[in-house]
Amino acid sequence: MKNNIGNFFINILNHPEIIFATIALFFGIRFLFLTPPGCVPDEPSHIYKSCEVANGIFYSKEPVKQTIYDKKLESIVPKRDSNNFHFASRYSPTMYLSSALGIKVSNYFSNDSKLIFYSGRFCNLLMYIILITIAIKITPVFKYPFLFSGLLPMALFEGMSYSADSFNTAFAFLFFAYLFKLIFSKKDLTNKEFFFLSFFSIIGAFCKGLIYPIFLYFFIPFKKNKFPYIISLIILTIFICYYWININPENINPLHKVIDSPLYIFQHPIDFIKISYYTTITDFYIYIKGLIGILGWLSITLPEDTYIMTIIVFVSMLIILNEKIKFSIKISSLLIFLIFYLSFLYIHLIYWTPINANIITGIQGRYFLSLLPLIFLFLSTNKIKFSEKYKYYFKAFIILFIIYLLNTTCNILHMYYHELGINVVM
Repeated sequence: MKNNIGNFFINILNHPEIIFATIALFFGIRFLFLTPPGCVPDEPSHIYKSCEVANGIFYSKEPVKQTIYDKKLESIVPKRDSNNFHFASRYSPTMYLSSALGIKVSNYFSNDSKLIFYSGRFCNLLMYIILITIAIKITPVFKYPFLFSGLLPMALFEGMSYSADSFNTAFAFLFFAYLFKLIFSKKDLTNKEFFFLSFFSIIGAFCKGLIYPIFLYFFIPFKKNKFPYIISLIILTIFICYYWININPENINPLHKVIDSPLYIFQHPIDFIKISYYTTITDFYIYIKGLIGILGWLSITLPEDTYIMTIIVFVSMLIILNEKIKFSIKISSLLIFLIFYLSFLYIHLIYWTPINANIITGIQGRYFLSLLPLIFLFLSTNKIKFSEKYKYYFKAFIILFIIYLLNTTCNILHMYYHELGINVVM
């Protein structure tokens, strides 16, 4: 009898994609209804961008004044204006297709603003769950790190919202998972796989600059005659990303005077190094907390010991559930992470940070969720060996911990909005 029970739980633990989908759906729905409309970072701007896409407006040089869905949602979200639309105006419609579908379909059946609003959120949640579930299913490595990262309170909070980061994070995980599948298959890249690689690259270029996975392409097994195709694909991806960003207005701080000069780094390289260093040592832990979970309009924090425990579990997971990663891949992943980390700093320095500020402002920990797979590669080590039995115990612990973490987050959300006197559905 004990063996049967043990085999049953082992079988469950061997399907982390099912575990992820179940937990994400249960707690994602709770997050969805516990969080009042517009109470996710920048959500009003993303709502109105979704309304535009639902109305068939995929690109507009200037935000349209109003769509047919705006009037129906104005009773529960802030009225559209230049300030609450500013952040999403330059983003690709790719990241809003699922929420737009929810708005459009629900509008056929009802004029109820709440139903329309929550339908958009729910469709985004479903897309988030589907993409990461597929990612966990296809990747040959880091299945539990993908599960754990996709269920971090901040990730799931964004995942159930209208935020562009819902699709961006989920697609980044799927993109990396497919790359890991190719890299660790040790087989030559087929034409079919190259097609999917091209598809992922182009979609990534239309996300929020989601092109960092392409720099792992050189670790994919392929014959020399395919090298020009790989290089061409990388160049095409970078070009699409650059072109899309440049035909859209920049997100420039509307409240403060900023540098607003892309060439600043060439004129003042030492100044950039100094402010980047000081920003990192000042805000590094805040970035980690934001990555784990600072919710609402960045006003709802978790207990301090919860952040510490989450960091410990995350690092322990990469050590105990170790993967054999080549040193060259580890170093490359670290360099890619640092390059894009510095890119985040630089963009926020020239377009968002007030002139003469001591540190770079505007950066939030949630921005680094899509970079986490690079951390998997860098931190994973196989120098310490653990038995399979011990690994199963640790996988069970991870699941229990993430349930505890998400349940704690739900309780905090409920208490926070209840004390403010804001009525929520749950």
